[in-house]
Amino acid sequence: MEPISPARIWFFRFCYAGVALLILFAQLLPLDTAPRSWAAPDVLMCLTMAWCVRWPAYAPVWLVALVALIADLLLQRPPGLMALLIVAGSEYLRYRATGPNQSGAVIEWMSAALVMGAIFIVYRLVLGMLGVGQAQVGLMLTQILGTILVYPLVALLCRVALGDPAPVASETERKASRI
Repeated sequence: MEPISPARIWFFRFCYAGVALLILFAQLLPLDTAPRSWAAPDVLMCLTMAWCVRWPAYAPVWLVALVALIADLLLQRPPGLMALLIVAGSEYLRYRATGPNQSGAVIEWMSAALVMGAIFIVYRLVLGMLGVGQAQVGLMLTQILGTILVYPLVALLCRVALGDPAPVASETERKASRI
């Protein structure tokens, strides 16, 4: 395995942050002011999970935490709660990844779906325990289902844009790429 150059790593880290900010910008545009009976999928979560599974050096934990915290603040969610859950879920998927194309796209999709579903459920449970007002359960279910169904498309678009996934690094290379 040949090492990835630091310039390439930082370029794709900036690409991740830029795409994440574009997604947030699109979510904040007031395109339709009438209430909908469905919730849009969380594309930023899909992007984060896909990058952490396929290109772990390009999305270190501190960058994922920063992007998720900015998303919490801009989307007026409780600051840090969804960020914590996204960081925990992405780290679980990152360390569970066995290598590019070794587990298959369907297995990757199912593991990402389970993690994303768990994130939404834990988020709703924590808000419920704290007595914070929440949207209807139907809206949450449409968002979970939409996010799970959009994940393969986001992963495919990332693969087209970035190429084949980078080989999974050893533990020392993982620690070095976090810096």
